[in-house]
Amino acid sequence: MRKRVEESEKALEETKSESQRAYDASIMTMMELRAPIHQLHSGHKVGPSQRAKRNAVTHGGSILMDITILRHLLSNRGRTTVFTKWAAGFEDIYGIPFRYVETLSEGSKMVPVLNIYADILLLHIYASYDESETIQKMCKVILRQWKIAVDSERDPEGIFDGEALLMMYNKIVELHGAAEP
Repeated sequence: MRKRVEESEKALEETKSESQRAYDASIMTMMELRAPIHQLHSGHKVGPSQRAKRNAVTHGGSILMDITILRHLLSNRGRTTVFTKWAAGFEDIYGIPFRYVETLSEGSKMVPVLNIYADILLLHIYASYDESETIQKMCKVILRQWKIAVDSERDPEGIFDGEALLMMYNKIVELHGAAEP
């Protein structure tokens, strides 16, 4: 009986921790969306980079927020149809089915890879960016390796232990940053 209680307490703590991470991610997203409004009303100018950040959060990749939304929809049994539509969109935007996100954590290198992948697909700034196709191809390579690791029940974050994928990750981040205004 004591062991069951300890297991239940541990599961409850993990759920609280996951809930806190989801809450923190949603707050950070809302801060990005609301920052220009608060800056304007506090007498500050809103620069193009702040607007670009807000637009990227709204229109580009925001995987942690999308995961939070999908988990919320999944927990509401009456929202199955809405969940199904969002999950299909999620897969189109991020290149992975929703079931893969169980291994994704806030500090994972996959978070920026998936956000960048979505940005390339969704944001108009990348339509004319010369490196967009290169970034997308590199993201697909990393996504493939990550899915293989998840499917084979290995640590998916371990794919970045190899020099080749780590260098590719760094290049993706660099090229993505170079396109931002």
